Amino acid sequence: MKSSAFHCEPVDAGRPPSARPLRLLIVSGCLFLAACIGSTAPALGQSARPGTAPKGANRGPADNFTGVVWVKPLVPPGSRTDCIVSEVTFEAKGRTVWHKHPNGQILVVTQGTGYYQEKGKPIRIIRQGESVDIAPQVVHWHGAGPNGRLTHIAIIPNVSRGGAVNWMQPVTDQEYGQAK
Repeated sequence: MKSSAFHCEPVDAGRPPSARPLRLLIVSGCLFLAACIGSTAPALGQSARPGTAPKGANRGPADNFTGVVWVKPLVPPGSRTDCIVSEVTFEAKGRTVWHKHPNGQILVVTQGTGYYQEKGKPIRIIRQGESVDIAPQVVHWHGAGPNGRLTHIAIIPNVSRGGAVNWMQPVTDQEYGQAK
């Protein structure tokens, strides 16, 4: 897994070369937006109190998340960029269920420390300032560590080509507890 947010080959594989510059432009625009939003986030320790919703966020659905998770849409479906961008805040131990994205996903951690795991691989610790470039159709989950909040910007590209996400089964406490 590469951590560079500019690695586009897996998503563009098999597409005509003429489509690649548009994809790069869309992803670059989404990353620019995410960087701008992330740079205006409060400094670590200055966020809303744990357990309280960040401004503009709603509780994530229990079918898609374990624990308390707040989702704030930034770029909704149907945008001209053909990507969905959300700010997602996980309370301690909050996490997604196992899921995959038809066209991949980019996570940009803006606050805190948390976990990211691909099916069959070890859990990776993710920290403020890091990004995760998730290839299409990779089954994975992500969320907060056991001791504090994690906030990231989630970017889902090319949603008109296959949808945004396929939700699966919950991450068990045993799976979550494998983090070292």
